[in-house]
Formats: sequence, structure tokens, C-alpha cells
Amino acid sequence: MIAAHAYTGAQEVVDLLQGGAQIVIGGRICDASLGVGAARHALGWAADDWDNIATATLLGHLLTGGTGVRGCG
Repeated sequence: MIAAHAYTGAQEVVDLLQGGAQIVIGGRICDASLGVGAARHALGWAADDWDNIATATLLGHLLTGGTGVRGCG
């Protein structure tokens, strides 16, 4: 193993959205997990659909850190 990363909170986001939540606010949640949870809920991905979760994690990071990607901030 070269590296291991833990992004917490996606399952809780899925659970809240499945329960009817319109807005999810989390104090101690990985920023990318908001995107992962929303994608899993909307697209019906399983918790072990690693390829799609990896893509959603990347996109979540790009969305939440977009100013860094553009070179601003």
C-alpha cells in the first residue's frame, strides 16, 4: 500500500437525502463527501462502487477547491 485516505461523511449524506432532507449541513465532514453523497443518492451507487466514488471524490474536490484549480485564492 502506498497511501490510504479517509473521506468521512458520504454515507450520512446519502442517509439524510434518502430521508427527505433538502439541505445537508455538516460540521465535521469531508468537503468532497457532500458531492459523493449527493451523487450516490441521485445515481443509486452502492457504497462499494469504488470507481464511481473515486470519480465523485475528484469532482467534489474540484468543486469545493475551484479557486485553487483556477490559480486564484
